[in-house]
Amino acid sequence: CSSDLAHKAGIKVISLERLIPGSDLDYMVGFNDDKGGVLQAQWMVRKVPKGRYVLLEAGLPEGVSKDLRHGRMGVLQPLIDRGDIQIAASRGSPTAQNPGGTSEEMKAVLSRNGNKVDAVFAGDEEAAEGAVRALEKAGLAGKVAVAGVGVDLSTCRRILSGTQTMTLYHPPQKLAEETAYLAAKLARKAKEFDCQFIEVDNGPWKTLAVLLTPLAVDAKNLDSTVIKDGVQTREAVYGK
Repeated sequence: CSSDLAHKAGIKVISLERLIPGSDLDYMVGFNDDKGGVLQAQWMVRKVPKGRYVLLEAGLPEGVSKDLRHGRMGVLQPLIDRGDIQIAASRGSPTAQNPGGTSEEMKAVLSRNGNKVDAVFAGDEEAAEGAVRALEKAGLAGKVAVAGVGVDLSTCRRILSGTQTMTLYHPPQKLAEETAYLAAKLARKAKEFDCQFIEVDNGPWKTLAVLLTPLAVDAKNLDSTVIKDGVQTREAVYGK
């Protein structure tokens, strides 16, 4: 594979955002999904401290979904144990991997719970879109808090309109800066690095990873994050 060829040439291999299964990587620069789950849950608990929560977790890679859930449940579990929060549904079925499938999933959840749902965690942009579609049909859009992952144009427009309340954002500039720093240090054969590494499993290998903290984005900081960074334009998001 390409990493083997690089290593034979004495070149270090850095993966961006995700591990490459079956590849002997030297480094990975990405985002901390566990911390993302904590941020997402903390934001939601401030918005909805009590109520019925729905977890629609399909759509993301298994490892990402697992880490997000771990971070999220670390915040939610004490409130669940206390009885402040009830999990109305926790889903990860194949039908939840596209907007139409997730919409049907959410429709079924609402039906079983008599439309008594207060908050929804969606695994990615498509899951959030499907959940909002179902909420719109039930007359609940904007009344039920929806948290997602990703900042595509539809997500930003939903946040602006109030039908989605927050999302997790991975600033590309932070990723680029950290990767450039690491690459420059490696090119100079440096032994010391001004960054924190953690060791992560990648099959039979161990990879040193730099995991950055995602940002929680809502209507209040959409302009100062996603739009300011140039990921989406203000004209496209606001329709002006």
